[in-house]
Amino acid sequence: MSTPTSTTHRTLATTFFVALLAACGTRPAALPRASQAALDQLARTPAAAGTLVYDGAVRPLGPGSDAPVFTYERRVRDEHGLQRSTHLTHDADGAMPIAISATHTSAYELVELEQIHGQTGVVGHARMLDDGRLELVRVQGGRTTRRVEHVDAPVVAGPTLFGWALAHWDALVGGAQLRVRFAAIDAARSYGFELRLLAQDQATTVLSFRATSPLVRAAVPPMRLVFDTRTRAILRYEGRVPPMLAGAHGLHPLDARVDYTFAAASYR
Repeated sequence: MSTPTSTTHRTLATTFFVALLAACGTRPAALPRASQAALDQLARTPAAAGTLVYDGAVRPLGPGSDAPVFTYERRVRDEHGLQRSTHLTHDADGAMPIAISATHTSAYELVELEQIHGQTGVVGHARMLDDGRLELVRVQGGRTTRRVEHVDAPVVAGPTLFGWALAHWDALVGGAQLRVRFAAIDAARSYGFELRLLAQDQATTVLSFRATSPLVRAAVPPMRLVFDTRTRAILRYEGRVPPMLAGAHGLHPLDARVDYTFAAASYR
């Protein structure tokens, strides 16, 4: 029988192993035919995903070319009393390798998350179950992984993170440190993160989004969300992004600076 200590050690070891894999080269797999068809359809008719909210220009952090290596657009549509927010990523050639959609409430409480990652071949979903648990399903190369977690904090994802921060703006600028779980379909699990105020002046408000586990932080550095203090519009994001860069040994994680240009009057 496992003791609590041995269980904790295995959990930490598993977390570290997954984080370590994220820092190594990843070999891509082909998407399922239906997923590729869905991605191709979105590439042809992006407006089907909803109203354009903003475009993001993705540049690697650190010295180098200032040209974006990826761009992405946020589109939102109303759906059965909820909102569906979709992020469509384009590479430098204009192809669309990634689509991530989250269905959520007006307070950005996650209901369901869907991902098609054409670079890695990973597709899947996460959804909140009626009993408050989180189900995650990951499919790659014909192999399916399913995990159900008891979560101890609100669950966020890429398309809901900024909105969730805005929904809790007063608490955050007041000094609260809010814990969330980040749903990661690529790993078929969620990770604990802490959102807190890092700096604020009349021009900008900067929030830190940091993994609560030191082992995960070793592979995923803290991220920064930069907002306009007066309008609360998101200006910039710095940190890990879904698209990856190709190298000699496969695909590698990308830490980037993303600058946003709004098409809509406000964030949604």
